[in-house]
Amino acid sequence: MKIPRKIMACAALVGLSIVGGYLVGQHFIERYASTAVLAAELEIAEYRRLYELVSDPNRIRTYVGSAESNAPAPARELLIQLTTHHDPLKKVLTPVYRNTRADARDLGDLRDASKTSVIAPVMGLRLNLSADQPDMADTSTHLLADLIRDASLNDALTQLIFTKSSFVEDRTLRTEAEVAKAQFEIEQARQKISELMRLATTYAQVTGSYTRQVFSQDDNGGRFLPPAVQIVAEESRTIDLKSQEHRLLRTQRQLEAERALLTQLRAIDRSALNGRALAQHFKETVHLVLDTLVAKDEAIRETRAIYLADIESIRARWIDQARFIAGPTRPQNTVGINRLHTAILAGLLSLSLILSFFFSPTVRRAMAQLRVMFGLGSNPRP
Repeated sequence: MKIPRKIMACAALVGLSIVGGYLVGQHFIERYASTAVLAAELEIAEYRRLYELVSDPNRIRTYVGSAESNAPAPARELLIQLTTHHDPLKKVLTPVYRNTRADARDLGDLRDASKTSVIAPVMGLRLNLSADQPDMADTSTHLLADLIRDASLNDALTQLIFTKSSFVEDRTLRTEAEVAKAQFEIEQARQKISELMRLATTYAQVTGSYTRQVFSQDDNGGRFLPPAVQIVAEESRTIDLKSQEHRLLRTQRQLEAERALLTQLRAIDRSALNGRALAQHFKETVHLVLDTLVAKDEAIRETRAIYLADIESIRARWIDQARFIAGPTRPQNTVGINRLHTAILAGLLSLSLILSFFFSPTVRRAMAQLRVMFGLGSNPRP
């Protein structure tokens, strides 16, 4: 049976529609995907905070446009394109849990014990970026990792300042109250010693006749210490109170130095600096404010050492330790056909057939000839 040319033309049109849809999908949708895992020990709450932090479109645009992000323009543009979505990092940034659901099922009774574990449940951050070119996908993954490190470091330093400010203000009030209490007790002890010495002098002959340290005052059984013994006890208590006062005054000087330092740290414009620069600026400010005080008061040396150690610990966590433990991979092959590709191809094909059916007489006549060939209709009119 000879197939009419009109039917062959219709089949060719359908075939071209399929090929055209595939080529469109290849050009506009198929991309190179680069994946990587960034080391990060996080609690669930910490991960959620980090995700919200780095998903902020303004933060992404600010960092990408800064001088620190020296990535090529296409890689920057790829991250900028993410900010046009409602959730920029959805399917781009996901947590890597220490235990999978399968592990949890296998552990059985150990699941209850894991609730009390001090090990953070999130062990890393998985990055997954797609681009038109392999190099751009790889470079964009590095740029996103740098953004995560920078934003997390900046936020951690900011939280350090606010946490210490709250702690110092609370402890300053408590220390002031403790100093006032210690000084009041010292003054009370001095007055008591003075009264006891006057009493011992006035009744020297009476008190001197007692050889015991404790004796009865009257027939009712009342007992008391001789003035000389009480004086020794109060002198000993005064020594302890003065030692306590000395420690509190030392703490008070440290807190005053901390308040002066925190005032300077809060005045730094954290939004104008990237994480590494901010950490360095914090260290320089610590030396600038406290080095002079250390020369006058050795107690401030401990405060300076604590702040420098805290800043360095945060910097090391997000710069030195937040390294790639997997990837980033440089993609060699494009992402395969997925449901989105299929939907686009089907849509293009359907649109082509609909337009052809309603607007092409040739296709209508070809469809009529098909019906005649299979006995479903009469001969079409020429």
